[in-house]
Formats: sequence, structure tokens, C-alpha cells
Amino acid sequence: MNFLLDTDTISHVLDKKSPYHTRVTSKLSEISDKDNIFISVLSIYETEYGIAVLKNDVNKEKYEQARILMSEVFKVLPVTEKAAKSFGNIKARYQDHTGIHSRALARHNVDLIIAATAIEQEAVLVASDKIYSKLIEAGVNINFENWAL
Repeated sequence: MNFLLDTDTISHVLDKKSPYHTRVTSKLSEISDKDNIFISVLSIYETEYGIAVLKNDVNKEKYEQARILMSEVFKVLPVTEKAAKSFGNIKARYQDHTGIHSRALARHNVDLIIAATAIEQEAVLVASDKIYSKLIEAGVNINFENWAL
């Protein structure tokens, strides 16, 4: 089985102070050695932005080390042309289902690209963002789990 961890799930794993750290790491430890655990290159982008805006040098160093660890521990998936078609369909369905304005919809692009990547990889998307349950409501065929619950 394939698992694609969203940025929020990765944060719960790396941040021992997260209220979800124990739950998420426990679920992660249950994964079989035969399974694949992926992250999206977009999660690295989001993490790099988070590091760039940090003011505290101590935290910055901690998060930079965590970012490096992300690439060493998990296989990083690229954004692909194949997933782009899925992204277009997912985004249109989400907009039709929610009635969200195009400008507001744009702020969800990273989440929607990650969803398209999960579909392309036939992976379980592991996240706690509410957008993914709304995609299921919209009829998007995505396998989604929230390990923070």
C-alpha cells in the first residue's frame, strides 16, 4: 500500500509538541515495511517557506534540520503532467460542490495538487485538512485518512 503524507501530517510527526504527535507517529509505526510512505515536493516547498518567515534563529535551525530529515526519511514525489489532468478535474468538482469563488479557490491549489498526486500514485492521502473530506463529498475518488483523529 502507498501512503502520501500531507504537510500537516509531516508537521505532527516532526513536532513533538504537537497535540497529534503521539497519535500520528503511532499510526506511522503500524505501517508495514512492504508499504511505501511518500511526501510531495510541495510539502518541502511549504516547509521552506515556513522556515524563511521564522524570526527566531533557534527555531529556524530546528526546522531546517527537520526539513532535511523529511527528504531522508520519506520518498519525495514530484508534480507530474499526468496528475495535472486529475488536478483540473478535482479543482472543478470542488468549486462546483462548494460554490467557492475562483480567487478563494486558488489558495487551495497546493492541497488539490497533493490530492491529484495521491490519486495518480494510488496512495492513501494522510492529512487533517477539511478540504479532503469535502473532495469526497464532491464525488472525487480519493482514499483519505486523518491520523490526527
